[in-house]
Amino acid sequence: MPVRLSRLVPVVGLALAAACHSDKVVGVVDTPLPAGLSVGDLVRVNVNGNEDCTNGIYHVARVEAIGAKALILADTLNPAGGFTSADYQRYAAKFDTLIYPLDAGAFGDPTDIDHNGRVGIIFTRAVNELTPAGSSQYVGGFTFSRDLFPTTATTRVPFACQTSNQGEFFYALAPDPTGVVNGNRRTVGFVDTATVPVLAHELQHLINASRKIYVNTDAKELEVTWLDEGLAHIAEELLFYRESGASPRGDLDVGAIQARNRTVQAFNEDMSGNASRYRSFLVSPSSRSPYANNDELSTRGAAWSWLRYLADQRMSNTVRSASAGIELLGAGSVNASGGTTGAVYYAALVNTSQATSGSTSYTITPSNAVAPALSVASASTATFAQSPSSAPRLLGGAPPALTRDGAFEMRLRTRERALAPTLLGSAREWYRAEIGRPEIPQGGRYSLAAVPISSPDGDIWFRLANGTVVGFANLQAVFGVDLSAALTDWSASNAVDDVSSLPAPQFIQQSWNWHNILQTLYGSYGLPIQTMSTGTPLSGSIVPGGSSYFYFAVPAGATGTVTVSSADTTASSLRLMVVRTQ
Repeated sequence: MPVRLSRLVPVVGLALAAACHSDKVVGVVDTPLPAGLSVGDLVRVNVNGNEDCTNGIYHVARVEAIGAKALILADTLNPAGGFTSADYQRYAAKFDTLIYPLDAGAFGDPTDIDHNGRVGIIFTRAVNELTPAGSSQYVGGFTFSRDLFPTTATTRVPFACQTSNQGEFFYALAPDPTGVVNGNRRTVGFVDTATVPVLAHELQHLINASRKIYVNTDAKELEVTWLDEGLAHIAEELLFYRESGASPRGDLDVGAIQARNRTVQAFNEDMSGNASRYRSFLVSPSSRSPYANNDELSTRGAAWSWLRYLADQRMSNTVRSASAGIELLGAGSVNASGGTTGAVYYAALVNTSQATSGSTSYTITPSNAVAPALSVASASTATFAQSPSSAPRLLGGAPPALTRDGAFEMRLRTRERALAPTLLGSAREWYRAEIGRPEIPQGGRYSLAAVPISSPDGDIWFRLANGTVVGFANLQAVFGVDLSAALTDWSASNAVDDVSSLPAPQFIQQSWNWHNILQTLYGSYGLPIQTMSTGTPLSGSIVPGGSSYFYFAVPAGATGTVTVSSADTTASSLRLMVVRTQ
């Protein structure tokens, strides 16, 4: 059974208002939420997650707990048998002491357009209603940038969003032990463990959007979906590091995670989702991409992994060497030496086009190449079990029964990005009149905050979340690298990291040993690698950002040749990287 939140978060030294289910009614307060609310007050909130500025669905919620940064609300229409007053208090405590400082330290503070100093977190059945009956996926919660826009149009503010809650909000899954909503049972324990990483994830979205709108006002649009989601999954990983006590660039494997129950628990709760999403990319890399124009789980997993790789390379001052591998741009041939003892090579053929659709066909033909004597190395099959051994294993040795619903969030992010260009100018004009002072980032953070950045990755995440350009231009501005080369090296690292000591640092994923971890979780690493031998050409196609993988040996004293050909006009976007591993 999942560990209950009440066992995880001691309330120490927090000036937190105690939740109370008294019959006190002082009238229902409409959003935006004022600063003077008290526990027990009733507020009216638009909980519609499917539409932005029309057709508000208003539910009355009770104020359950008030923290320094969290304002916890419970929908009065929620199913019975949900969280207790103590649970709501502990959510406020965890948000105040862990999630908010973590995300603000990495990405910057969110705005406070409703002047109450807090983020409204409403546990509402409206989130449960987004999942149809019998689905194997679920919506864990969401933020909606609709709520960051003013509600009333004026001569000075010609465009407004009438159903905005005009404040910083997060909508969370409500416990539903008996499946009142669409027959989907959501136990208290499940919601406990599922919600905390979702809060960290969605707070990044809130910070990114609110700062793009009101702080970094040279921005012309919200961040592109794949990069915004990649950063949100970075927030989940940072939560793992904070809760486990581990640090990036530690090449964590099964043994390191199993060494402490604290690390096992943090991985199970905060990182197993990233592991699952990354593997969903690995199992079909030629048809999936870190920057595909969708919000599929595989895109999220690849975007997160690429960002982690880029950050690790930057923070370790890794310098790319053109001679670290055998590289080919476009069609043509490269040679690989067998040396005096014979050699084994992996090859990654990458489509480095930054297009969002289409694919490029290829044929790759080896000569003087043979199948390696040994198959691709496998990793340990240990299980992630907390001691004693009778405690539950990580994922039960299999993928989780429920996964997060990426399709819903894709629809939500698409609506946000369509809405923003119309409202940005009006919203900024409204905000200038409301706030009465410029909001300019100072010292790498929000202008009103003086606490130093606490991210283990320096200011990388802050700069990405606060760029005035988006997508590839944002990555280029922050990392300053050739993105085609960086994509190629990361793609090669998916195959060669941790399989040998020979690959150069540019092909190493420094934070995680995924060959070992994914073998443990799923029984195999998952990456399809085709064995090459002379006289057997291999053909296929690769989407932009995707890659195909190959494995071959060259006998001692011989020179192998690998030839790439393509009849497509986009063949120049293909990039082959051959890395020796033996």
